[in-house]
Amino acid sequence: MITYKEYFQILDELRISNNMSVSELCEGVMSERTYFRNLHSNEKIKFSNFIKLLQKLEIGIAHFVIYAIHLRGEDTGVIKFVSRVQTKSFFDIKPIYEKVLKFNTDNKLFALVVKAFIKKYEYLIEKINKDEYKNELELMINQLDNDSPINIFEITIYSMYIELENKLEVNQIKEIINTLINMDLSLGYFYHLCSLDNLIFSLLDKNIIEDELMRSLIEKFQMAVRFISHKSFYLKNYLYTAYLNYLDKNESEMRKNLLLFATNHAIVNGKDVYELGKKKMKSLFNLDFDEFLKKESNKAFNLAKFKIIN
Repeated sequence: MITYKEYFQILDELRISNNMSVSELCEGVMSERTYFRNLHSNEKIKFSNFIKLLQKLEIGIAHFVIYAIHLRGEDTGVIKFVSRVQTKSFFDIKPIYEKVLKFNTDNKLFALVVKAFIKKYEYLIEKINKDEYKNELELMINQLDNDSPINIFEITIYSMYIELENKLEVNQIKEIINTLINMDLSLGYFYHLCSLDNLIFSLLDKNIIEDELMRSLIEKFQMAVRFISHKSFYLKNYLYTAYLNYLDKNESEMRKNLLLFATNHAIVNGKDVYELGKKKMKSLFNLDFDEFLKKESNKAFNLAKFKIIN
């Protein structure tokens, strides 16, 4: 059970991830003193004020609950492992991987999706080769029940297969995408986010699906990423938003979002992910990553407020 104090502690985590000060958040709602008191005591909170604070962060109560239940606190190690594999962040993954290898569940579909991420990790670190990973995914797909309604775990496995091989029929890919777009975010939130990311990143420059369907995928990703504090997903959001700007022929916004992507991508990600991002930017926008970053950074720092007065 989440206590009153924990509601405010979770809210404060979201405030920090949204780069909002306490004074900005509290203005017109409550005093900063009351806010800090709620952070450290279990006094009953005024629900209407709590909702107002969420509204200032542009977060609905349903999405607050998703964050509190699915993305925060202790778990079996699975969410941490999935997060590390999805974002290719392996600095602390070894003990998490070893823990997940021992994970057991009676939910057969959940067990399959965990196994899929294990195999993806083993492929990424070259413990198994591409063909072995592909065969594992195909075995999993063959175990899925085609007569039952498709759920988020099945979509996640399909998205990983499309990411690797992209050899499904176009109509099947579109069916998977439409199902994902229309699916409730709260049903396996983090797997929903990973599936969106897999499909967008792997299909964005392939001209397989129509622009409007890709737009719907990206808009769903934009909605989902607001409720997670994770730099790698934020970076992808800048890149995907730049692509929507490109479709809308809004070059100034496109360059603004690409600069946000490029400056942070160069700092946050390791070599392999960094090179992948550079290639994706070239294939999508026909822009050389290094030249763009140098040119746009110089332009930004030559604004009047950055000029040094002699």
